[in-house]
Amino acid sequence: MQLILLAVEILMTEVASVFVLMGHKLTTAGRPCYPPTATQGETRGGSNQANKTDEGDVDMARGQSLAVGNDSSSAKTDVAVDFQRSLHANPVMKYELNVGVTAAYYLRRVKELHGGSLGIGELVERARDRPCSWLPDVLAAIQKSGVVETINEESQVVWRAIVSDKRLFTTAIPQEGRLVWLIFSKRSTIGNLYDLNLVLATFAASNEDFQQWRNSVENSSMHVQAFLIQLKLLKVKKLSFEYVWTDYVRQVNATSDSLPDESLLLRFLADHPSIMLEIHTELDLLAKLSNVRVVLGPSSSFCQWWISVDVSPKSRVQARSVDLGVLFGTGTALAPFDWRIISVWHALRKYSSEFSMSVVELSNVDAAVEKFTANVLKKLVTQEICPSVEIFNMVKQMRPAEKDGKSNEAFFRQVLTKMKSDKRLHLVGPEGRSVFKLSVLTDVRSVSQRYVGHALKALERRKMYNISEIENNIRQMPSNQRCGMPAEQFFQKVVAVMKEDKRLQYTKVQGKPFFTLSGGSTAATTAATSTLPSNAARTSSSTTSSSSSQSLPTRIPLDQLWIGKSTVSSTNGSDRSSGSWLDALAKKPSISSVPKTISSPPDTRNEPRQALPPQDLKTFQTSDNDAVTILKSREALQWILNTDAAFQGIANSIVAIHFHIDSYSVAMATPLANYLVDIAAIGVESVAKLFLPCFQNLRVTKVIFDLYHSLAMLEKISPEVQLAGVFDLQLAMELKTSDVAMSFQKMLHVLPGRSLSESSKSTDNLMEESQQNAINKAILLLNRYNQIDLDQAAWTQVQLASDARAKSALSLNGQRKFAFDQANQHTVVSLELIDATRPDDKYVSPSVVVEEDLSPLLSLLPPDLAAPLSAPRVTLSLSDIVLDKGCCPWATIAGSRLVLGDDSRVVTNQDLDAIVANVGGFGSDNRAGLEGQLHRVSAVRNRRNEIVGLTLRVGRHIPGLSALILDILHSDANVLFLGEPGCGKTTIVRDVARELSQSSIVCIVDTSNEIAGDGDVPHPCVGMARRIMVPSLDAQSSVMVECVQNHTPEVIVIDEIGRASEVEAARTCKQRGVRIIASAHGNLRKLLKNKPLRGLVGGVESVVVGDAMAQNLGNFQKKIAQRGGEPVFDVVIELEKRQYNAWCVVTNVGKAVDAILEGKKYQATVRTRSEDGFTTRDVGM
Repeated sequence: MQLILLAVEILMTEVASVFVLMGHKLTTAGRPCYPPTATQGETRGGSNQANKTDEGDVDMARGQSLAVGNDSSSAKTDVAVDFQRSLHANPVMKYELNVGVTAAYYLRRVKELHGGSLGIGELVERARDRPCSWLPDVLAAIQKSGVVETINEESQVVWRAIVSDKRLFTTAIPQEGRLVWLIFSKRSTIGNLYDLNLVLATFAASNEDFQQWRNSVENSSMHVQAFLIQLKLLKVKKLSFEYVWTDYVRQVNATSDSLPDESLLLRFLADHPSIMLEIHTELDLLAKLSNVRVVLGPSSSFCQWWISVDVSPKSRVQARSVDLGVLFGTGTALAPFDWRIISVWHALRKYSSEFSMSVVELSNVDAAVEKFTANVLKKLVTQEICPSVEIFNMVKQMRPAEKDGKSNEAFFRQVLTKMKSDKRLHLVGPEGRSVFKLSVLTDVRSVSQRYVGHALKALERRKMYNISEIENNIRQMPSNQRCGMPAEQFFQKVVAVMKEDKRLQYTKVQGKPFFTLSGGSTAATTAATSTLPSNAARTSSSTTSSSSSQSLPTRIPLDQLWIGKSTVSSTNGSDRSSGSWLDALAKKPSISSVPKTISSPPDTRNEPRQALPPQDLKTFQTSDNDAVTILKSREALQWILNTDAAFQGIANSIVAIHFHIDSYSVAMATPLANYLVDIAAIGVESVAKLFLPCFQNLRVTKVIFDLYHSLAMLEKISPEVQLAGVFDLQLAMELKTSDVAMSFQKMLHVLPGRSLSESSKSTDNLMEESQQNAINKAILLLNRYNQIDLDQAAWTQVQLASDARAKSALSLNGQRKFAFDQANQHTVVSLELIDATRPDDKYVSPSVVVEEDLSPLLSLLPPDLAAPLSAPRVTLSLSDIVLDKGCCPWATIAGSRLVLGDDSRVVTNQDLDAIVANVGGFGSDNRAGLEGQLHRVSAVRNRRNEIVGLTLRVGRHIPGLSALILDILHSDANVLFLGEPGCGKTTIVRDVARELSQSSIVCIVDTSNEIAGDGDVPHPCVGMARRIMVPSLDAQSSVMVECVQNHTPEVIVIDEIGRASEVEAARTCKQRGVRIIASAHGNLRKLLKNKPLRGLVGGVESVVVGDAMAQNLGNFQKKIAQRGGEPVFDVVIELEKRQYNAWCVVTNVGKAVDAILEGKKYQATVRTRSEDGFTTRDVGM
């Protein structure tokens, strides 16, 4: 180290950047470093004589003269002597100093050119008599210094000085190698961010450095999560935020020779995985290897080998890393390297005699407590209690070794004792029936601190925080949580403590109390987080993490905390983070993108504004103490739009809107007041004109729940008015919960917030009940908007999705657009949301292309009959060919009849016999097929069993046809297709079998070989499905049961269930756990009238009711029909002829059957295929 200390002292200031990159310190025994004084004979540009001399030897000699001649102290003389001796004794030290001094020399020359350039040819020439590693090491040191850049100038490679703000990487997480290994070894118990936080707490308990780092960092668990994502150990599901761990290790058997001190090199990478995030190019690798050489020391085998090897040592290290499976990449500067920490651990185990990460190992009890506590806390987010018996059930499922050989009861009691000590949980109730609850705050100051945090968080998005929200929540608190005080007294004490907080300012607007931010407190939210309890702190974590990435101690960009962007390198080797485009967008609520169909709002700034409110402006209090203003005149509405700041488009303007068509009104809630606009009284045209600037103002965030429904009602009120800058809370809840069709009431239950009593109404009875319901929804909508917890990226994605929905909803005429999420088992998601969040995960349905081969079928016909059917426009729509003895032949084309041949042409016995001879024998169902084809030939016989007619049915297959119901197919639902003959049931069932066979064992019970074609080999269109032939129609039910017993299918596919025995067979298959896909004739109503088949949907039975019930039912009938049992099929899909792209889906068969038996309409959904997904429309059948 004396060499490093003295060398740095004698170099210029620019040398600092080089030696930091090489791992050297910049101070000498606590003394500052000073640039050396120019000696005699040295010129600014470097003299020719100096250029001809070895720069390293010259600068070293100057260093010795400076150290000895400029300071007469004996201490420096001793240091210089020791330095000279060590230099001659150790070639590695001489080599390292030579590299650093040479790099500093050229950096100084480039800087002194004042914007000019310096060619590198001189350095290349001087490398001829140096070790082969010398030139790459010098180039790497120069390039990574950040002082110069390498460019091409007049066909020459030159250096040019630049001003760089490059920040050198410093490890932000202490003991990162041990931490990563601990997390990865316990990955089976870490399913989300909260589980990860528990592991970090365990690690911090035995590591003081990490504990200090954790205490000094906001959201430390999110930074560790981002670190794991960059290391390619972890992926996070975007909607559910669940963890997916990477277990991939490329199994390799290294054939190349090992490197000197290879185990130490691997150990270095294992202890410092962040180093791998810094190595993207060959220059990065050289710079980091200089760090390794400093760590290993000059006497190490690696350093001796580095300066003596005949071939490039850097290339040898790179090749060996690839051979060990540690490195993936081409090795060029244009392709970033890809390092795998898992492979480093694997190589250490395989090629190193000692491998121990020295991690903290938890006992079986502690591990169980950690896992069970995480599960309980996760459940208590959505439910009030968690019974302890659930913990006992999980204990019973553990292996004996995991319970230390103890009995279930003893291990459970030990776990329960430790869980009770967790301050976040509260165990109540007698033994055996105890339940866990979240710990609650009971003192005034703790509750006040919680609401201070809530207020500061809310004031990030709006200017004022309504204190009545606190009062409503305190009213709902149990008495023991209010210290036994009445709600009003406890509320006053809480507000009094909150007033003491210097970050908040108490004020009143129109008689209503509010909190606003005091001067200089706009960034107070981060400080407030420390005052929150554990639950509130977790709730506000995503908001505080969005504040500023510069205050965080790691260099990981904040957009990588959830999204997981990778870090890349530019071609010149300088690091740059590939930040998300979301970083450029404003914080919530931000200005949304302008739909192209909406023009700029008119300028209303010059319109006269009334100073005083109109006299017909009426404001009253509801029973829940909410002030509501009824607007029944144009002047009143104009005055409100001009005076309430929420409609002016200033920063953070928010309006919650609910359209109510029954009362012909619009309910609105702003942070200042609540309004009910009476459209009937004001007039549609006036309301539309006055609202137009607000509805199209992108600076006003319009909060709406279910834009499809709201825009449908808005279109009934005024089709000309369009919305821009909206925030659909239904889309936000879908992003948080994956519920694609959440109702308003469920949103109120899932998202915590204030509640309104069902009897809430005007104290002056100025509003109808429907109007009161409308204003209540607007008030609750604004409240939930303020309570929802989304990070910056998610908030922006919802805004973009809402704008897209507002733009397209009006053109859909009440339909809704959806898509399939192929990353989550093809579940249904909103098309706008997946386009804004994860467009690569959207399933793109293939174009519906009909594949058919009519040549074998038409070859059966006489030439004069086949000729009219060969035209392309005919073949696409041809479905049946009918040949009856003595009658004219005809064909069905697109539902119309086409006569074949001339008027005198009739079908003869010779025509029929020729076709029968080519087809072969018919089965008991009078059907026959063509070898390897999907076409069907059906026979008509007379009383003597002679064939007197034939029907030739065209068989087609359409790949991807079943994509319209992918979510249903990838579930466990039994599906029944209903439709009239010729509507395409068999074609659809055929593609369903192909789709399901890709992931399940599928058996087709093919009654007449129509699904998989005739012959012993099934048609390729059914994929990997197996085909079970049926010898006769009467044997189909027994074949179904036999198939289940002998071939263990997961899915059984049946075409045309038509007999009672087959219904019972289907019921048997379902009871044995086999999924059923089948088809039948008719529709749901007709199926219930078909006695043998009604059992498919539960059956029908008659019951006798009493007089009172008959009177209540309204039909005065003592004998009524009701469903007899559970349906065999969970989903029914009704098909229409020639409608391949629109199907009617009934997802609740039992409820639909009950509605039919009660004489009512049943609910169904019409799905229609589109280019980018599908649309739905709810109908009553």
